[in-house]
Amino acid sequence: MPQCADYGLVITALLSVFFFSGILLGWAPFMHALLEEGQFEELCHDVENITRPADKLGKCDAQLNELNLIFTLGSATISASSLPCGIFLDTYGPRAAVFVSLLFELSGLVLLAFADSRSFDVFVPGVLGIAVGGLMIMISAFPISFRFPKHQSTILATISCLFDASSLIFAVFDYVQQFFTRKQLMLGYAVFCAVLYCLVLLFWSITGFTPPGEEQTGRVDPDDDDQLIDGVWTGSIQERKQLQLVVGSEGPVDNPPQGTAANNEGEAAHGHDLTQKGIWTQVMSFEFMFLIAFGSIQMLRANAYIGFNDELLARYGDDVSCHGWYTSLFGWILPASIVFIPLIDGCICYFGLGGTLHITNVFGAIYGGLVLIPSLKVQLGTFAVFVCFRAFLYATMSTYTAEIFGLATLGRITGSLFTASAVFVLLQYPLQWMTSSQFDSNPTVSSVILLGLCAPMGVLVLWWQVRRRPRRLQVPSDAAAPAIETDPLLPRAVGVQ
Repeated sequence: MPQCADYGLVITALLSVFFFSGILLGWAPFMHALLEEGQFEELCHDVENITRPADKLGKCDAQLNELNLIFTLGSATISASSLPCGIFLDTYGPRAAVFVSLLFELSGLVLLAFADSRSFDVFVPGVLGIAVGGLMIMISAFPISFRFPKHQSTILATISCLFDASSLIFAVFDYVQQFFTRKQLMLGYAVFCAVLYCLVLLFWSITGFTPPGEEQTGRVDPDDDDQLIDGVWTGSIQERKQLQLVVGSEGPVDNPPQGTAANNEGEAAHGHDLTQKGIWTQVMSFEFMFLIAFGSIQMLRANAYIGFNDELLARYGDDVSCHGWYTSLFGWILPASIVFIPLIDGCICYFGLGGTLHITNVFGAIYGGLVLIPSLKVQLGTFAVFVCFRAFLYATMSTYTAEIFGLATLGRITGSLFTASAVFVLLQYPLQWMTSSQFDSNPTVSSVILLGLCAPMGVLVLWWQVRRRPRRLQVPSDAAAPAIETDPLLPRAVGVQ
């Protein structure tokens, strides 16, 4: 029964991430539906304010600005609430996080069901509700990966990719809305949300619960309940793998194997093992600084490309010769990052975390180079490589956070990364200003600058690998066994001749 509950927890949690975590990111189809309803059309009463013909759904600048403002507030809320949500997760545990997410998500969906710009304008609080609820359900799913140490990287990659894929939900709503009203759709979706979240809470309860905040000390048996939060192993995945390597199973271990302990002491001597450290020690570590620098700069590159991609495709002839077909295609391809999960998992297993960071940077350099080729057909390849890069980036950052810092501070570290990235992404606006004012809206210069950031990122990863280089374990000269060098970020030990 407990094993079935584990699988039920994974399935329902991943479904909740897909259906609710990032639905706000697919705002464009929902905005189109609101325009068809005539929401905020009353702002176009001034004839001088109308800038579009009547066959364009009666849109005007004021109407579009209002809807864009709602989306902007929702997007900013996702970034602003990431750290508070992470603190809440670490303090009260995933079950409480799921429950709070349910409250926010239900409130947002119900408000959006009844919202009307003329009589009941609650679009802003409705959007804020699904923004906070979506973020919290995503981060509450991260601890589940610790229940399945052998598949941790796969689960983390799936969560990150499903967050992207959930942006398709509003596109489906836009199509289904020809059969149902917005009120019917949103209320039905709210009922579905309540049922799915209750299943997640039920499976969390069945799998076991340890009061959050219980002191976690020392390196002991991963099957010991004292080392669990909500029934989840709080140590790093590498510790669990090392224990399994010696014991040969996931069964109980009375005492940590001596060989593994020796390796752990080597890590501690170098300051590499942060899973048992406090949050302030982790935040002041080089590993945290690396996470913020690498994650923020790569997210800046990703968001900047999404921002100027329309202009880039138009300059390459998409608006004239293809009537925006490539732009539309990019919008549908972007959430397809889930297809790269097996590749991501394979890279982490075979190349380790450091190698996967390099691969992520290489994919970023490839798409950055393809962007500079003025051919629409080549841009199809750019789309594919970019989606792959984005999937690798988010999945690798999640895996890095889990393996380097452990479960106890997972929420706060993840929230810190999202917050820092949100601040850093603001640099794309000076890039956009420079592109429009200095280079006649030609994004080529900005693309070259963003491509150039890959070089220092590669150096940064190398620096991180050098700092985390393991100590060579010495044995007596008359011993037959060779010295062993173990990298805590690689899946197995390697004999050194």
